[in-house]
Order: sequence, then C-alpha cells, then structure tokens
Amino acid sequence: MAAVDVDMLIKRIKCDLNKIVLEKAYQAFPQEVRPERRQPFLFLRSWAAKVRLTVAVDDTFAVSPGASYTQPLHTVNNVAQTFTLGAGGALTTQAVRQEDVEFLLSFKDLDAENDSGRMNTELYDYCQQPPGLLLESDLGLDRLIDAALKPVETGVLKPGNNFGPGVGPPPAIPKVDLPTVTLETRKVEPRPSLELTISQLREGPEKIRQFSTKLIQKFNIPDDLTKQTTEQLNKGQTQADQNAARIKQILGNATEATSIETKTQAIINNVIKPRYGIAQGTLDSSCIKPVTEAQFEAIAQSSNVSAFVINIDKAAESVADRSSTAPPSPADDDALKAAADKSSDDFNKLIAARDKVIDASNTMTGAMRTCLKKTKEIQDAKKKEGPPVFDPVSTITETINFYVTVTGNVTPTWKLVRVTAPTAGTFLSGIRKDTNTLILSMGRPTPGQNGGPPNTSAMDSQILYSILGQAIPASRP
Repeated sequence: MAAVDVDMLIKRIKCDLNKIVLEKAYQAFPQEVRPERRQPFLFLRSWAAKVRLTVAVDDTFAVSPGASYTQPLHTVNNVAQTFTLGAGGALTTQAVRQEDVEFLLSFKDLDAENDSGRMNTELYDYCQQPPGLLLESDLGLDRLIDAALKPVETGVLKPGNNFGPGVGPPPAIPKVDLPTVTLETRKVEPRPSLELTISQLREGPEKIRQFSTKLIQKFNIPDDLTKQTTEQLNKGQTQADQNAARIKQILGNATEATSIETKTQAIINNVIKPRYGIAQGTLDSSCIKPVTEAQFEAIAQSSNVSAFVINIDKAAESVADRSSTAPPSPADDDALKAAADKSSDDFNKLIAARDKVIDASNTMTGAMRTCLKKTKEIQDAKKKEGPPVFDPVSTITETINFYVTVTGNVTPTWKLVRVTAPTAGTFLSGIRKDTNTLILSMGRPTPGQNGGPPNTSAMDSQILYSILGQAIPASRP
C-alpha cells in the first residue's frame, strides 16, 4: 500500500503545475483592483520546476522465542514448591533502501502541451486527481502557490532591480581594442624550395633526404644533374635530364608542402583559436554566428592542407620504393612523370586550401569588427534601459514528507503442566516504515550560452537547502 507509482506521481505534478501555476500566471485582476498591472504573475510563464523525489523504505522483522520449564518439588509445611528454568532468544533484521529521482520541468513546454490538448488525453488520465491519501494524490500545490504569491498580488513585491540567489548583472565587455588586431593578409608567399637544386633539397628534413637518396639511386641520376636548377634541367634533352627535373619537382613540392602545413597550423593555433576565444568572451551571442562559421571554415581548410601534404608524400613514396635491380625502363620513366604530375596537382590544391584559410581568417576579422559594433550598440541600449528587471519572487519551494508505518505481531501462548511459552511479551513482530519526500522548487532558469543547457542554480540551492534541513535536525539550546 505504501509503494509510490513514480509515473503517476510525475503525471500528478505536471497536471498540478499546468492547472495551478499556469492558470495563476494568466490571472487578470480588474482595473480598479490593480490599476498599475492587471496581470502581475505573467513572469511565471518562463519559469521552470526542479523536482526531487526521495522514496525511503525501512523494513524491520523481529522474532523472540522463549519457554520456561517448571518442576514441582515436595511440599513443606503444606507449601507447594517448584523449580522454574527459563530460556529465550531474539532475532531482529532491518533493511533500509532509498530511491532518488530528479528532473526539470519547463513551464513553457507545459504551456505548449496544454495548448495542443495533450494534457487532456489518456496519457495523463485526463488530469483527473486519483482519490486517496497517498503521495500521488493531493500535493497541496494550490495552497503553496497562493501563499507564496500573495505579496505579489497585494503589490508588496514588484518586478524591479531585485537580485535573487545566483543572479548578477550581465558580463561587461573587456576593454580590448579588437578592430586594431588584424590577421594574416598575405595570399601567396615566395616558394624558395622550388628554386633549390636536388643537392640543396637533400639537406632538408629527414623524409626529404630519404626520398632523394632512393630516387637518385633508382633512376641513376648523375651527380652533376643534382646540382642544376630547374631552368638548366629543362634545357637538357636526355631522359636523365627529364627524370632529374621531375625528381626535383617532387622533392620541392614535398619540402614546400611541409613548410606551408606548419605555417597554416600556426595560423589556426596562434590566431584563429585565440581570437575566437576572445570573441566568445567579449561579443554578444546574437552576432557571433559569422565568427563561428569563419573559424569552422579555417579549421576545415587547414585539415585539407594536411590531407594534401599526405598525398604529396605518397606520390614521392610511390616511385621511391620501386625496384632498382635494373636500369629504369620506359614504364619507370612514365611512373615518375605521373608521380610528378600528381605531386604538382596536389600542391596546387594545397595552395588553394591555404589561401582559403587566410580568406577565412580575414572574414573572421571583419565579422568580429561588425559584431563588436553591434555589441556596443546592445550595451548602450541596455544602459539606456536602466538596471535589469528581476522577478518579484526568486524561487518557490515545497517539501512534502509522506510517512506510512505498518506494524504487526503474533504472540501465541502455551501453558502446560511443566512448560509455559513464550516468556517474552511479543513472540513475532514486523514493522515497515515508508518515508517518501517530494521537493518541488520553482524559479526562472538562466538561459545557457550559445544554446547550452540552462542554469538552475537558484532552484538547485533551494533543493539542497531542503535536503540539508531534513538531514540536520533543528535543535534549540
């Protein structure tokens, strides 16, 4: 009988909040009663309720068997004598369990469910209150709301500059001169690696040294050709001249691609990400979307740069790992030409991706400047509006403790000639204690930043206060 139907209880809470709280929110007073504000409870529509349900069950079982043995003795002076020996024992067991359920209900969502007619369906049992005295029947929410909002109804409490728990003024914009901070604007940088000879390129990174050594050996490139420039190699007529020019092209692309990748990642890590952090902390959320989109584009294009670097390295590996047991064949020469073409094609795509990173960086700068201007306008408008207006009541909290105690005992008695049992007052007993606690806290949730979860710290504090109040009994000196 003491088991709580959580599903029925949540239906009860939602129905009561819809019927009692939201009806209160839309309550209108005659003009002569409230001339300054005919609907003083409209602020409730954007509140929410934080609900915590604690169900505690305490089962106790006890058995106390016992008996006494009586031995009649001989009579002395007409007085009967007996010897009695008693024996007994006791066994007690206790089991305590507790269940906690916590959830948040938005009054805006409840209002929408009511308008759609969903509250008046079989899902909510047509919001008919179940009869009885158990926890899921009458929660007494109507009396709580009426009592808590009476000062608002009479005009003692009014909306204004009322700082509630955990509520503060909007954050001020730090004094950062964002428009003077510019991003990288260079579109194309010199490409010195492509002007170096094969011998000079071999002095670069380890992977370039490995590629160059394998390619020179596999294609039998003479030492004098490794010291010629691109212009000199292009004037040559032999196959060795053409292969040397293609090897130089592959090595130059790989060297320059690695350098561009490093610089692109530096733009992302040293420019884009720090600037976006500044934008998040200083600019108004209503205009930060273009800044976010520019950051995403820059990061996406930087990933493309890294992907093209991998392709350029694979083009070099594809010919560097070919067998060199015999002089290079026409097929080997064709493979080298295909690898050089593929390397140059991916290098051009890498340059285009790098340029898009710079374009996105410059777009981000313009978006930040535009958003900064709009943020200043918003802040100036807020200053003209005066201090922020807060609800007349910060939170409303109700704590319901519902106790059900069931006890029972069995005490059979035997009185025989020599034995009497049991000796204890109670032979077998059992106790079940069910303690159900419902904490309902209502207040206005603070919207989360950039669409994040709302902040319910005020309601959380009230729930914690109620929990501590029950855990720590009040004592007086």
